[in-house]
Amino acid sequence: MLICIFIKLIIKAIYFLRMFQNLEKQEQHNVVKKVSKYCKVCKVECKKKCACKLVYYCCVVHQKKDWKNHKNKCTYVKQVDYSNTDSETDEEDV
Repeated sequence: MLICIFIKLIIKAIYFLRMFQNLEKQEQHNVVKKVSKYCKVCKVECKKKCACKLVYYCCVVHQKKDWKNHKNKCTYVKQVDYSNTDSETDEEDV
């Protein structure tokens, strides 16, 4: 009799553990990364974004100023493959 009660408790514990894990997975999918709509440099509200759409800048000058900090995080730069660029190909395209 005690064994049956113990087994039922274990089954309920496993059930609740799985429910908790499913809730955590759903919360991870529902989390949306919020992007600040303020210039990274001067904190003025603006509409222009980096190509990766993660950082806002009010002007090109501020974008260039912040490039040292942003280039490692920029997903757009990571997508572009610069390994196949040849000077000969560039001259032919012109």
